[in-house]
Amino acid sequence: MGGIDDEFCSRIREKLYKLTNRLIRAYAEIKGEMDSAGYSVAEQAEQSDIDKKVAFYAALKETIGNTNGDFIGLKSYEADMRRLIDTYIKAEDRRKIGEFNDFTLLDFVLAQGENLGGKGKEAAAEAIENNIRKKVVEKILINPKYYESMSAILDELIKARRESAIEYEELLAKYIELIKRVENPENNPRYPTSIRRSGALRAFYDNYGENEELALAIDKAVRESKQADFRHNEFKGRRIKQALLKVLNDTDKVEHVYNIVVEQSMFGARNTILQTEYGNKNKLVLSGDRALLTIRKESAAKQRENFVREWYRSLLKAEIVRLLPKWEKATGLKTSSWQTKYMTTRWRTCNSKTRKIWLNLQLAKKTPECLEYIILHELAHLVEKKHNKRFSSLMDKYMPMWRDIKTTLNGQSLDYME
Repeated sequence: MGGIDDEFCSRIREKLYKLTNRLIRAYAEIKGEMDSAGYSVAEQAEQSDIDKKVAFYAALKETIGNTNGDFIGLKSYEADMRRLIDTYIKAEDRRKIGEFNDFTLLDFVLAQGENLGGKGKEAAAEAIENNIRKKVVEKILINPKYYESMSAILDELIKARRESAIEYEELLAKYIELIKRVENPENNPRYPTSIRRSGALRAFYDNYGENEELALAIDKAVRESKQADFRHNEFKGRRIKQALLKVLNDTDKVEHVYNIVVEQSMFGARNTILQTEYGNKNKLVLSGDRALLTIRKESAAKQRENFVREWYRSLLKAEIVRLLPKWEKATGLKTSSWQTKYMTTRWRTCNSKTRKIWLNLQLAKKTPECLEYIILHELAHLVEKKHNKRFSSLMDKYMPMWRDIKTTLNGQSLDYME
C-alpha cells in the first residue's frame, strides 16, 4: 500500500465541506416549510432524527477541518466579531423571498409597488407580503404582543387582496403604513413618552397590560441586577429573576418576562457561533446561528486586521446613514458632515463651528441604542458645547432614557489595537 496522497485527501476534505454546506443550507430552507413542501405527518415526526444527522455532519466537518488546519481561528477578533454580528445582523435560516441588496424593506416595497398595476401584480404582492412576514418573524421574540398584532394586520391585508376586496393602490399604501409600524415602533403615538424610545420598555409595556408604571419597574429591576453575559450564566440569570420576583410576585410571570429580557439588545448582545476558514478572498457568510468568515491563506495578520476593521466600518456607516437623518429630523439640528474614526479614548467628538462630527469605529460593537445616544449627544453639542442644564434638557426632550444608555455605554471598555 502506497503512502497517503495529501493532495487527494485535501480534495476529498474540500468535497466533504461543500456537500455539508449544501446539506445545511438545503435543510435550513425546508425546515420551516415541511408541511407545504408535501411531507407527511409521519415524515415530519422524524424531524428530530434529521436534526441530529445534520448536526452530526456539521460537527464532523468542523472536527476534520480543525484537525487538518483547514479552518483558522482569528481569536483576537472573535468576541468583537460575534458582538457586531449579534448587534447589527440577524443571523437566521436563509430563505430567499426577494432581492434586497442594499435596499431597506420600504425601498423594496416601493420598487415592487410599480408592478402592482401590471400583469405581475399577484407575484409582486406576494413578494411584498413575504418580506413583511419575514421581518415580523425576525422581531416577534423581541416583543411578542406587538408583532403578533402586526402579523394579524398582514393576514387581513392578504385576505382582502385574495378576495379582491381592496384596490392595489390602497393596498400599497397599507403595506407602507404597516412597514413603518414594523420597522419604527418608537414612532407609534400610543406609547407614553417615558416608554417610546426604548425597545425593552415597549416590550414590557405591550406584553404586561400597557402598564407604564409596571414596565418602568421591570426595566429598572433588570438594569440594576443584570451582569455581563447573563444569558449563558445560570447564576447571573437567577439574579435577574430574583429582582423580577420582587416586582411581579409571580414565578410563572417572572419566567415569561425573563424570556423577553434575553431577546433585548439593550441588555447586551446574544451569541453567534463564528467559524473561520481559508479561501480565495475575504468574505463573511451567515447561515442559521453561524457566521463563516473566510480569509485568504496568504494574507498577513495586518491585512486580516484591516479587513475586520473595514467590515466594522461598512456596517457602522450603514447604521449612521439610517439613524442620523432620523435624529436630525426629530431635533431640527443638522451636521455639515460626519466621519468614522478609530479612537481609543472617546466615543465621539465634534466641531461646533464647522458642524462636523466624528464617531468612533468601536461603536459598531455596541448596541444600536448606544449609537443613537451618541448621535443625539453630538447633535445637542452643535448648539450647546457644555454639559449643562440646557444640554441635559435637550437630551431629556428627545431621549428620556439617555442617562441609562450613557451608563451602559460607559460601563463598556474602549479597545486598543495596534
